[in-house]
Amino acid sequence: MKKYIISTLVGLAIAVPVFAAVLLPPPGDLPTDKEQCKKGGWQVYGVFKNQGDCVSFVATGGRNQPAGAE
Repeated sequence: MKKYIISTLVGLAIAVPVFAAVLLPPPGDLPTDKEQCKKGGWQVYGVFKNQGDCVSFVATGGRNQPAGAE
């Protein structure tokens, strides 16, 4: 059983960086349209606490900083 768990974790450790490289925007890129915040898009940026936080950022032209960007 322990070998299976370790094997699974190793497989995930290898797959996660490849997956993240595909989904994450380049550093410094933030949404410019509220549509980019929808359907979980706000999570891709890694700085918003929820979709509303992301939409608020876009609606204020970036003046309302993301909650996680402190």
